[in-house]
Formats: sequence, structure tokens, C-alpha cells
Amino acid sequence: MWSLGNPESLPSQGERTSAMETIYVLQKKREEILAKAKQEANDLELEISKIRAWLAPIRRVPADVLSLIFVEVCQLDWQAPKVLGIVCRLWREVLLSTPRAWACIQIRPRSQQLPHALMSLWLSRCGAFKLHASLRPFASRDDVDAVCCHEEKIQCLSFFNNFYQLERNYSQLKELRLGPVNRPWRNIPDEQGITETAHYSDRRGEVGDISSNLSAERFPKLVHLHLHSPSLMVMEAISHKHLFPALTELHIHVKGTHWHSIIRYCAQSLVTLAIEFPSNYVEDEVNREELDTLIELPNLQNFHYIFPVQHLEQDPTLPSLQMPNLRSYHHVRGSETAERPEVCLATFVYFEQCLSPPWDSVPSMTHLKVKDTPEEINLLLGVLEDEPDVCPLLETVECFSILPSTSRDRATARSFVDYRTSMIRTPIKFRYIDLEKDKSHARYSKCYTYCKCNTPADDGQEDLYNESSFHLMTGDGDDENDDDNEYGDEEDYEGEEDEEDEGQEDRPNPFGMLQRMFAHLQARQLERTQNTD
Repeated sequence: MWSLGNPESLPSQGERTSAMETIYVLQKKREEILAKAKQEANDLELEISKIRAWLAPIRRVPADVLSLIFVEVCQLDWQAPKVLGIVCRLWREVLLSTPRAWACIQIRPRSQQLPHALMSLWLSRCGAFKLHASLRPFASRDDVDAVCCHEEKIQCLSFFNNFYQLERNYSQLKELRLGPVNRPWRNIPDEQGITETAHYSDRRGEVGDISSNLSAERFPKLVHLHLHSPSLMVMEAISHKHLFPALTELHIHVKGTHWHSIIRYCAQSLVTLAIEFPSNYVEDEVNREELDTLIELPNLQNFHYIFPVQHLEQDPTLPSLQMPNLRSYHHVRGSETAERPEVCLATFVYFEQCLSPPWDSVPSMTHLKVKDTPEEINLLLGVLEDEPDVCPLLETVECFSILPSTSRDRATARSFVDYRTSMIRTPIKFRYIDLEKDKSHARYSKCYTYCKCNTPADDGQEDLYNESSFHLMTGDGDDENDDDNEYGDEEDYEGEEDEEDEGQEDRPNPFGMLQRMFAHLQARQLERTQNTD
């Protein structure tokens, strides 16, 4: 090989040629050495990864514990099995032997469409466990049939169109949610809605003395029903007294002339009732006649009035209700300020964006929750300072600000409560929560048609389905310590500012899912500990 002689001399033409050839040979040799070194480094890195994987603590987790973790992860993200199953052979074997991990289907509007064959395979892996199935607004007939043909396994079901599925026998169904038909689903043709309307139009002449489409014969275990503005034909088809299910929870939109009858048919068993008025609500003579008829609700504990806007075009005539065992009252928006004698026994009261709360209607109130803008919260709490005779039994006040609040806003709200405390000489616990910072209180959010979708699916996309229903904030009626657990321990009312969570979730991956799962379990364990204390 040519070598450089005198570095101070100028190269001749021959030396220049030899030098260029030598440079080419040396560069090629260097590239070979670097490639070999890189390959050796990759081999070492692979060996290190294998050893680390062999030493990973997750390998020491028993299969039964791993199965429980998979169940919790899949309840948070129903498509998690597609990711968890490709981590390793052990995880896939455990996942396939965990039927409960496959028993929750949440097909949202932005979810990736699953082929029918994959859907059938998915449902076959849930074994004997009960399904929680939610179908998107524009789900095809084949998609709905693929799920509803497993009616003997379904425990919780929600869909928008395809209401002919109500003719099946759901022997295990406990919760049913029916959404609206005619909605602007991103300019998607409403062929299903037309089909359903025609279907029920053909049957209108047959429904004289037959039982409700939700008869107890075909829905023997149904206790939770959400009617989020389904079609008028559907409301009519289920508004028949004969064999109507004994519901414990009913969320109903005031639509047509049949909603009052539906409430009456299950009045003896209801524990939770939410009545939601649409923005275009119009009364007719039939409505007024039924509204004057008193409905006795002997077991009702949680009652909700929900208005879509502050002021309706027409002030609605509210139904006449008798609730001797009422515990909580939730009032959302609306400008109705008349006294509500039927809610006088409520001890837990929640006013959400309510301009003029009916204070005189809740003399038994001991726990107050207010959700509004900082300015409106201070206006509402000012009543407690100006009128000491209002709500004399008040013990706790909890404020939820839907907009960013300042220290002055929080100090003003606290001053109202402190003044009330000094005036009536009874200590009142106080807490102020900024929902923009504390995302853990998202449970005070809208109630979607989809099962288990009471919290926003994506940040900034709270109302994916063009719905205006609200989540039913209820407690467990069988829990004797509910009054204490509703507000937590006294330490929660120190008034300290909640710091904003600066962390952001990474893209979905199995280990990220497990991390969120452990955080979820820790929060639940902490809640159980507080409830036990």
C-alpha cells in the first residue's frame, strides 16, 4: 500500500493517483470496522435486554394476579388486548385464559371499525362473563347484530339506531341506554332512522293491549334505563304498563306525550330519577293533564331536574311528585325559581349552573355542592350571608369552578361561608375545586348514551355525540356511611390549592396501561381506606 513520504513536498500526478486509491481503501476499511463494531454493540445491547427482561419484576407476578391486572386495564381501554397480547407468549396465554378482559366493548364514533369475524372472535373469548357493549351512532345493522346475537351474555347495552333489537330476549341485561336517532352525525345518512320509523309505524296499530317493548318477560333483570331522546315511536313502544320492568334508575328526556307514563309505571321501585327537558320543549293538553296527576315515589332517594339552557322558550309545567325518602337533589340550569315542595327532604343538594336556586325548597339541606363560573358561585353563596334563615342545617359547602379561578374568587367564596359560620355559630366545612386544574373530579360531567362513558373520552372533546345529558351523581343507597363518605375526610377542607398535573400521557403501550392501572388501583384503595375510617 502506498504511504505518504515527505509531507512538505507537493504531490506529483502519480502520487496523487496513488493517494486517492489509498484513501478509498482506508475509508472502506474504516466503514467495515464501524459496521462490525456497531453489530457487536447491537448484539451486546440485545444480550443486555434479554438479561434485563429475565430480571424484570413483572415476571415474578403470578398468572392469577396478572389476570386481574389485565381485567382492570381492559376496563379502562377495551381494545387493550390487541396490545397486551403481543408483549410475550406468557401474557398472551394469560390474556386468552381471562374471559373478563374481553367482556367490554366501547365502539365510539372515532374507534377503528372491527371486522365482523374479529368481533365474533372477540365475543367468543369472553366465555360466560357478562358483556358491556356500546355501539356507535352510525353502526351498521351487521355490527349491531354481531353483538346483540349474544343477548344471553349482555349485561349492559347501549345503542342509537337499530331499535328492532329490543325485540330480543335479554335475560341478563341490567342497564340499557337508548340514544337519539336523528342527529347530525357528521353528515352521515340517516338510513337506519328511516328504517326504524317505518318499522314502528307498521306496529302502531298492534300496540293497544300488548306489554311494553321492555317487558319484564324479556328483560327480567333490567334495573337501569337511560332514554336519551330516542325516537317518538320508541318512546311509544315502551310506554305500556303491562309487565313493565321494576326499574331502580331512570334517566328520561321529556319527549312526546309518553314520558310521564313511563315514570308512573316504575314509580314504586325507582331509587334514582333524572328528568331532562329539551331546549325545544312544547307542552300540549295531554301533557298538562298527566302532569296534574300525582306520582308517588316511595323508594326514591336521588332526584335530578336537568335543563339544557338557562331560559327555555316556554316555562315547563313540572310533574307532581311525592318523594317521602328523598336524600339528594340535583338541579342543572334552568331559571325556574318557584318552590319545589317535593324536594324539601333532600339533605344533599347540587346546583349546577343554576341562576336562581330554589333555596326555600330545600330547608333540610346539610351538604351543598355548587358548580358554575367563579362569579356565579360567589353570587349564589352571597345568599348564605344575606339570609341566615336559608338552609339552617347546612354543614358542608363544596364549590366546583368550570372556569379558571383567581385567589380573590376563592377568598371571596370562603368569606361568605366563614361569615355564615360566625353568624349561626355552627362550623361549616368548605372546599373550592378548580376543575381546570383538578381533573380527578371529571365525574361531575355529562352522561353519554354509551355505557361507562360518563367521563370525556378525549381532552377537549367532551361532547363527542352531540348529546346534552348529564351524569347521575348518586351514592349507594345501601351504604350506611354514605353521608360521611360523600365529602371525604375533614382534612380535605383545608383550602389548599390543587397543583396542576404537568405530566402528559404517552401514546398507548402495555407498560403505560399498567402504570395507569396501578395509579387507578391506588386511588381506589385510598378511597376505600377513607371510607373505612
